[in-house]
Amino acid sequence: MSIGIIGLGKLGCSLAIGLKKEGFIISGLFSRTTDSVQFANDRLGTSCENNLIDTVKGSDIVFITVSDSSICYVAEEIASNFGEKSIENKIFIHCSGAVSTSVLESLRKKGAYTASLHPMQTFADKEMGWKGLYGIYYGFEGCKVAYESVKPIVLAFKGKILNINKEDKPIYHAAACIASNYLATLTYITGRLLESIGFEFEDGIEALKPLMDKTKSNIDTLGPINALTGPISRGDIETVEGHIKTIKEKEPEILDVYKTLGMITVEIGLKKGTINNEEAERLIKLLR
Repeated sequence: MSIGIIGLGKLGCSLAIGLKKEGFIISGLFSRTTDSVQFANDRLGTSCENNLIDTVKGSDIVFITVSDSSICYVAEEIASNFGEKSIENKIFIHCSGAVSTSVLESLRKKGAYTASLHPMQTFADKEMGWKGLYGIYYGFEGCKVAYESVKPIVLAFKGKILNINKEDKPIYHAAACIASNYLATLTYITGRLLESIGFEFEDGIEALKPLMDKTKSNIDTLGPINALTGPISRGDIETVEGHIKTIKEKEPEILDVYKTLGMITVEIGLKKGTINNEEAERLIKLLR
């Protein structure tokens, strides 16, 4: 099974390196820049030319790891350069979590098999990002033939496949973004709050890290409901009132975030059974 990679950013390079380390044949590489292909070649020990046509021709499976907005364009460019017999039975896979296989329709119409395989992971660099491919979940949406082809890849990375319906891709990706991107945003918010009372931003973040690490550990062990602690979980109205007052004074832009998260935290507190309906109603009234 030969594999080509189109798009050699952080994910594309990570995928290429990881696949090569697991014994898969990298048969072609293509990127907007020659430097990206050279970077990948140097890490892979290959000598692939930066050529779209050759990458597709020489590969059984082609991963398209470009930006979401570029996937459809790349697919149409491939389709326009190949006759039906040339790409028939080839497998094209994009790695977006947000868009469905509809963006590969031009290839499917020419007889190709199509799918999306989204690694539920964040890739921060090209050099060591391949390590993040292991032991994670991969969101899959596509045809059965493509599914059978990606199974050995996911298994090689000791991962698991989540089957996603095409129409559910946006909500699936929203969940992933909240878990990853918004975690960074929430950390930034806590730094701003401590900065507003005189801490250096970096010192504030550093001080909160053990608390965040322990919370993550508790979630891993107990789940999010049983891991919940804090004033809302115990119905401490006065403390929440104090939070709202001081955030409104010092960081008013953050107040809506606090209130929105607080409303959902009330729901968790009810499920945990640490607050009753009366306490929940008082908290909700305060957080509206």
